[in-house]
Parts: sequence; structure tokens; C-alpha cells
Amino acid sequence: THPAQDTTIVLTQENQPILTLQEEHTPSSGKFEPMISWEPSETITTAEYFEQIQDSLVITVKVRARNIAEMEAVDSVRITLKKNVLDHFAVRVERDTVAFTETSKIFVQGKDARDNDIDPPADTKVNIVLRVDERYGNLAYKSTVGKEVIDVPYSDAKSGQVVFAATGENPIGLEPQKVDVGVTGLGKEGVGSVWVKSNFVKYCQTNSAWANLPYDSYKELDEKGNVKQPERQYTIKDKGCALTAMAMVLKAVGLDYDPKKLNEEMTKDGLFGKHPKTGNWDGGVEWTAVTEYGSAKLKPDPVPIGTQQNWNSKTPIALSSLDSYLRSGAFVIVLVGNPDRRDPTQLRNHWVLVTGNEGGKYKILDPGCYQGRTTLDSYGNVIYRAIIYERK
Repeated sequence: THPAQDTTIVLTQENQPILTLQEEHTPSSGKFEPMISWEPSETITTAEYFEQIQDSLVITVKVRARNIAEMEAVDSVRITLKKNVLDHFAVRVERDTVAFTETSKIFVQGKDARDNDIDPPADTKVNIVLRVDERYGNLAYKSTVGKEVIDVPYSDAKSGQVVFAATGENPIGLEPQKVDVGVTGLGKEGVGSVWVKSNFVKYCQTNSAWANLPYDSYKELDEKGNVKQPERQYTIKDKGCALTAMAMVLKAVGLDYDPKKLNEEMTKDGLFGKHPKTGNWDGGVEWTAVTEYGSAKLKPDPVPIGTQQNWNSKTPIALSSLDSYLRSGAFVIVLVGNPDRRDPTQLRNHWVLVTGNEGGKYKILDPGCYQGRTTLDSYGNVIYRAIIYERK
């Protein structure tokens, strides 16, 4: 028989060939030439078997040669048919959660009905489109940017050359928003998802727009709470770390606050702390200022973890106490110890905004804007107090 060895043929929707087998026999002519018969046939129409194939289907083809003396010889060959049929596309986004302005590659893979990887014909093109909620992002492929990209070669889609960019709306004050990424091609489709989270606007207390403005009416006090002479008026640059962190929270829930505006309103509304004995402003903040100004988006009562005594005695609170709040999308401001530049063994109180826990690294926005301080590692992963603002 030809082929002389067992053969495997992979069928697709487009490739279902007709197979014609041949045989050789001796003598090839003359009165002793045998009669040749085939079972089931010397022609195999693979389309007739296509729907019967699960993983594979084996067809045994026999050819029989019989001479006038009723003597016969038999040969056979096994033809294995396998089906490689595109059933759907799997759509994977490299990073399933991105912050506003960030990007993530999209990977498309053809799949059969059993979810095995298959690749459609080399000339296959696919369309990729954003579905719900498309207003939070765009697709980028070569020079095209928009809500859809058309006629992308499958090889490009498979290798991640189409990118999701979170350059639509910034979902400030909202939970991370789900955006569906749909793929169609060859009459098949697939859907993946990416989540877009809000991105904080970072404020620095050293920003020249407000750095040298008076911080409330806070002047340097002596041990008894009296204003020292000559008077020294503190500025936002000097003492405004908590104020600046609070402004970032208000901005994140969609309110137009910066440290300058918040300082002005808290001063007007008397939302800074006073010395318990003299009544002089002592630089402390009323944490409820954030919930008062952000009452439409935030629960009314901030959740405190730890007290001033933790700071006074340098008794830390557990970092893990922040995790459930961070996962829920709450806003977390924590008190850390900032080494004094003249004497690093002395710690100055300093407030920073914690934006998430990624693999055990607590990411922060530091109002001091010190170079390289992006996680709580910069403060030895030690915190003494936390103020939590929960969303409604």
C-alpha cells in the first residue's frame, strides 16, 4: 500500500482532504495477475468522518490480492484522523488590574472545544473590541488607538501586540471598574476582562504653590502650651504631612481639594487641634474634616487603629491590621517615624497615605516627597497609628 506506513492526518474546518490509496502487486500483468479489492475503500473522504471524531479516529484500510488459484495476500494501513477545530478564543490580559494611565498587554489564544490550544490558519485575522465598561480605557495597536482594533493578524494578537491602556475615565471614588475585552474571528469569539482602579493624585507638602503658606494658626509652643517668643509661624512645608495626606484622600473621591484649599477651609472651620491646657492651636488635625467635606462618598466616622500612646511609647501596630481595609478600597493614612536629619536616632512623627499591599509591599504616597520613598520599607515597615476612611 501507499502510504506504506501508518499515517496521521489533522483535519480542520478548512482542511478535509480526500485520500486516495494505491497498492503494488506482482505479477503486474499476464494471466496470473490477481484481483484487487479494498476495504472499506481505496478512497477515504475525510469529511464523512469529521463529525465522528472526538480525540481521534482510526480507519484501518485493507487491500486484498487474490489469484485464480484462490490464493490471496493481504496488506493494511492505519489512518488516524485528528480534528483541530477552533471553538473559541481565550483572552488574557497580562495584568488583570491596572491603575488609571497604566497599560497591560492582551494575549489571544485559539482553543478547541476541550479548551486545548490550537492555532487557526496563518492568515486568520481577528477583531478586538472593548465592551462594558469601555469608557475607562482604549486599545492600542500600532498606530491605531480607540475602542476597537480591526483585522489584527492572529499572530500579533497571540503575541500580545495589542495593548489595553487605562486612558479613559479615572474611576476616582469608585471600586475598580471591570472592562470586558472581546475578540471575534472565523465566526468564533472570546472575552477577557481587565479592572481599572483609580489613581491617586500625589501632593507634596513642599510644593511651592502652598509650601510656605501658614499652617493653620499654628505657632511653636513651649512645654506648657504657650506660644514661644519670638513667635514662629509654622508652614505647610513644616507641619503639613497629615493635611496633605487628607487632601489626597478628598481628591481621590472626586472632590477638588489640594493642601492649600484644605488648609484654608479647616482653618476657617476650626478643624485643627488645640492644646488641652492653653487652647492654643497645636498643629493637630481633626480627622473628621475629611468625612465632613467628603460626606457624600465616605462613611461619617474614621476608623482609628492605635492611639497617641502608641507613638509616645513607640509601640507599633500590626501592618496586617490594614489589609482588609485596603482590599475593600478604603483610604488608609498611617503614622510613621521619620528619622531626624541631625540625629537619626530621634524619630519625628510623619503621616503617609498607604495605597495598597502588593506582595507584602505596602505602597505609599509620602507627602514629604522624599526621593525613593514609595513603600513602608522606607520606614522599616513600622507604623504607630492608622486612620481609616471607608467608602459608603
